Amino acid sequence: MNLESEQASSPVKYWLNSMIYIGATIIEKSLSFFMLLFYTDYITTEELGIATVILSISTIYELIFRFSVDEAFARFWFDAKNKDDKSKILFGTAAIMVMAGVIGLVLLLLLNKILIVPFLSTKLPYKYILLCALVSIQPIPYNVLLKKLRIEERAKAYGACVIVAS
Repeated sequence: MNLESEQASSPVKYWLNSMIYIGATIIEKSLSFFMLLFYTDYITTEELGIATVILSISTIYELIFRFSVDEAFARFWFDAKNKDDKSKILFGTAAIMVMAGVIGLVLLLLLNKILIVPFLSTKLPYKYILLCALVSIQPIPYNVLLKKLRIEERAKAYGACVIVAS
């Protein structure tokens, strides 16, 4: 009887979790859209241009140095047999993220003239390069957390993280 009730609630759980995921995504995108109004009112054109360059560079940087860590995390998380294995996977993932971030930051600073300057009319100050690296590194642990919450079917926690991070 327990198996039947579990199977009966499975479609309900599926639809409920789907609605939570969809709702969180809609709220996240809506908040981003409304923040655009704030940005255009309080940020100068020059500052908005610098922010755009930083976001563009950080997007490329994230793709290169992310190494799809969140996907690898998910693959090994399913293979873990017990809590000890899962904690090793979590700490190993964190170590990879830190190493990739440090290596990426050093390369970004050293190769500034090759990676950044050709795309700008002026040289970008180092404080903006550091900001670019921080903006790039931050999504990596966040993506791993979101992946973990999706794997564990914790839709409410996932939705809360997405909305708060917006």
